[in-house]
Amino acid sequence: MKIMTAQTAMGLQEVKRWHTRRVDREQTVASHTASLIGIALILAKPYNLNPNDRCDLVELALIHDAHETEYGDIPYPTRMKFLELGFDLDLIARKAFWGGIDPYDMVMPHVAVLVDVADAVEAAMWSQDNAPKVAPSAVARALELSQALNNEVQALVLEMLGIRPEVDQ
Repeated sequence: MKIMTAQTAMGLQEVKRWHTRRVDREQTVASHTASLIGIALILAKPYNLNPNDRCDLVELALIHDAHETEYGDIPYPTRMKFLELGFDLDLIARKAFWGGIDPYDMVMPHVAVLVDVADAVEAAMWSQDNAPKVAPSAVARALELSQALNNEVQALVLEMLGIRPEVDQ
């Protein structure tokens, strides 16, 4: 597998997210990645990960969108439509970028799930502040993905999204 280069890391600053949606401010993949790492670490606390899994969590969170420096940010509706047709564009782009390897396959499944949930939570949190028309579907996706995690992590997700179970649900 090729390695993350400094040029790729710096290139994440140039890739815009949400480029097909009206947003109050722009977000780059680098900004998204930095926030996602923090969210992933918070969500992982209840699991008390061993040092190797914790390192893998941070590394996967860091590189999960590195392929976008070459292929751009694939809009969520486009990815979903192609998934319905049997094509996982994100997986195809990741494998093409990383020389046929998917970094998600290089970590333990619970680490990959934590990164996926953190990715969705970051998108939901960001859209709540900056893309209100997209926020309801982003929040719904984060809540759906968080169902794969334990109750303590689900409670953290609700808190991050500003949802109080006894009032909002």
